[in-house]
Amino acid sequence: MKNKTNKTISKRVRATKRGKLMRMAQSTQHLVSRKKPRQMKNAGKAVCIKKGMAKKYIKLI
Repeated sequence: MKNKTNKTISKRVRATKRGKLMRMAQSTQHLVSRKKPRQMKNAGKAVCIKKGMAKKYIKLI
């Protein structure tokens, strides 16, 4: 029997052409006015998910 896709994971995580899973960096939504511009610039980029967590996410997608 097939598993249903987990909608929350599928919205938060994207797969690249090479199969890596990417997510948006944390610290971009809450209390933004207090954060330094350099911190916000770096937080706007996508981050690669580690291999151990990626295996779990692939099963859910």
